[in-house]
Amino acid sequence: AIPRAFIPVLRCDRTVNVQPAQLMDEDSRTASFLFQRPLVAIECDSFIQRLQGRYSNPVFVTWAKNFHSAKVTFHTTFEAAHAIANIQDHCNVPILMRQPSGSRNGPEIYRYPFDLCFNSMGVQNTFLLRKVLLSYPGSRQILLSLRKWGKRCRNIHSVDGFLASYCYTVMLAHFLIQADRVKPVDPEIDFVEPLLLPKEPEYIPLKQKDIDVEDVGYMYYHFINYYAHVFDWESSVINVTGKNMTKRDLGWTNSTDKSERPPFFALSIKDPLGNENCARIVDKTRQNIIRQNFQVASHVLNTEYRDPVFAIQHLEEEVIPIEKEGLLQDVIRAEKIRVDLVKKRIAECTQSKESFGRKYIADSRRKAIAEALTNSVLLWMKKQKGTAD
Repeated sequence: AIPRAFIPVLRCDRTVNVQPAQLMDEDSRTASFLFQRPLVAIECDSFIQRLQGRYSNPVFVTWAKNFHSAKVTFHTTFEAAHAIANIQDHCNVPILMRQPSGSRNGPEIYRYPFDLCFNSMGVQNTFLLRKVLLSYPGSRQILLSLRKWGKRCRNIHSVDGFLASYCYTVMLAHFLIQADRVKPVDPEIDFVEPLLLPKEPEYIPLKQKDIDVEDVGYMYYHFINYYAHVFDWESSVINVTGKNMTKRDLGWTNSTDKSERPPFFALSIKDPLGNENCARIVDKTRQNIIRQNFQVASHVLNTEYRDPVFAIQHLEEEVIPIEKEGLLQDVIRAEKIRVDLVKKRIAECTQSKESFGRKYIADSRRKAIAEALTNSVLLWMKKQKGTAD
């Protein structure tokens, strides 16, 4: 647990951060269970029946020779994660160890680091934002890419007073509403009591056939440009209702931002169902740094990757985080120097290859001339020998 948090927070850090070869790999949905003692035959049969009655068929169970442990392959990674968390004993025999069988390809929750926050309205907000984003195919791919970029440039670093990853979710939903890709949220109509929400949301694989890759790159490109040049950081509020909401409408004026302690309102991101500012820990200095990061990304996309289809490619480049507030031109100049150095290395490599190619061609020509000359000499010698005979 993270102490002194505004709301209770649990952090899960994982060293394995890889994607399996296939989403439904057997290793990613296989769990191991170690019992306190070996099970007898009737206990083994009842354990299999318990799994098959609780989870989707088929469920495959492989026992160790002494029936002291078992490997269970489930239908989905969600079921594997659920079983690891909830099956703690069987027939009054405690299960000492419950974990993914593969150290690298376990369920998604065991492969990626995450923060788990407990809030009175967190369940409703998560359900609402999930419903909004799933109405646009490709939204999760965009969000994952944005979070990766946000963590690289340190826009997402709430411990140091920057944004939480949840803020990026609200920012993306706000942008998609502005771009008319998803419908605005009506809190009165879309609000659902937590007890009425599905206990286990439907599992939807990240890889979908109906995703338009070009449109995903296009929307990613314009998300960066929207927050770099279009959105009014000084007076507007990021929200998911589709309304042109201002800080003055909510009483989040600059006069309330003079305190040295949060909540701050330099950047205003309204909670979908509450009246909280999700960016309340971001002061004016950090707001300017976040904004500059968007402007630098926009500059890179507009100069290096003019085709929005390939906008996400810039994530492969290392990002120089902005440590302090400064002039944007200085930041862009530093970025331009970095890009120029990369171009210089590419040009030198290309020149070296061209030089090698020219040398190879020249050597080939000299070799061909030498072979032709040798053949001519040999032919002349044969003729001279025939004449002498």
